Amino acid sequence: MQLATININPKSTYAPVSSFNTSQCHNCPQQQTCLSNDLNEQELLTYNSIDKQSKKLVKGEYLYRHGDIFDTIYMVRSGSLKTSMIDEEGREQVLNFSRQGDMIGLEGLSLNSQITESKALETTFLCGIPIAQYLDLASQSPRLYQRLLYQMSSRIIQEERHSLMLGTKNVHQKLASFLLNLAKRNSEQGFPSHDLELHMSRRDIGNYLSAAVETVSRIFTYLQEKELIEVQGKYVRIIDMNGLEKIAL
Repeated sequence: MQLATININPKSTYAPVSSFNTSQCHNCPQQQTCLSNDLNEQELLTYNSIDKQSKKLVKGEYLYRHGDIFDTIYMVRSGSLKTSMIDEEGREQVLNFSRQGDMIGLEGLSLNSQITESKALETTFLCGIPIAQYLDLASQSPRLYQRLLYQMSSRIIQEERHSLMLGTKNVHQKLASFLLNLAKRNSEQGFPSHDLELHMSRRDIGNYLSAAVETVSRIFTYLQEKELIEVQGKYVRIIDMNGLEKIAL
């Protein structure tokens, strides 16, 4: 099949944010997915009193490494990151890919130190929320505590669904499900669901899906030949959403 040039605006999926006023949470485009979502006016004033910090990472830069002190949770304002765990023999296991609207860093809460590492896949901007300040205010405002529990519950559900997929689906189904999940996330955030921007490598995708990189590349080719997707570098366009859903079943 002759592929047409894919004209995808890189800004269509990840809107860069070079600077922001962290005290003005009510104007933040990520408020609906942040800890400040659904807070009333007084609760939002309380939340705004937290000394939040903006952080910029360039591609390949780590947000935190294994063993780092846990003192901050982060909201991804733009960009994307890869979170991994390294075993005793130095082997990496990719746990998830975080993007705009996601909260990361919660894994360190129970041990007060990070057990994973998170690395930027592109230029990434984050909002850092000091956990000590947040928990102190949450003790006075039950809604803030509920928001943290909601974020933790959402992460558990995401990980359980991923484990279920790994244990019950073949590699073709896994990759199709992976692309469909990204499309769903795009749609939820108001971006075109058919146009995806994959900043993670094929090797990282294979690691995440428990598949060899050669297998992942072969299935991408297969999906193109079936005219379900078009691929041009890191850009993927879903041509036949229904067809891809059938593969994922």
